[in-house]
Amino acid sequence: MDATELLREQFASVRRFVDGILEGLTDDQLNWLPPGTANPIGVSWFHLLTVEDSFIQRTIQGKPRLWDSQEWTEKTGIHPQAGGETWDRIKQTQFTVAPLQAYGDVVRGATEAYLSMVTADQLARVVTVNNMEMSVSRLITMMVCHAAGHAGDIAAIKGIQGLKGLPR
Repeated sequence: MDATELLREQFASVRRFVDGILEGLTDDQLNWLPPGTANPIGVSWFHLLTVEDSFIQRTIQGKPRLWDSQEWTEKTGIHPQAGGETWDRIKQTQFTVAPLQAYGDVVRGATEAYLSMVTADQLARVVTVNNMEMSVSRLITMMVCHAAGHAGDIAAIKGIQGLKGLPR
């Protein structure tokens, strides 16, 4: 197995994990505000999707985010937080499952298309993320870890709501 196959496999694995955790969520569960400083599930899911969109489209490929190019603000009524902004405003957003799932499907398709054609040379290319230089392969690995971490957050918030958090 080469590096490109490994990254594809890792991404597919974390997607199955996230999908299992998100399965069956209602809008009320998505927006339930947990105690303390934890984010509602909708905030974490939205963040997870927009980060993937931004890194794959803009950072790695130099394209506009799908959020912008396909006018997802207009489709969803959701206004992404600006860089440096606190989570307070986005926590007030009322999310619905269907638009997040639709956006997620578009992001997933674009990521899978990219991963299906990426080469080892392209994975070695250096990009800048938050003023840090790293290889594309390191960024993709970081995205897999990022998704797994937020999946755990979402599973825990489901558990606090009395729901089954982890899919197995």
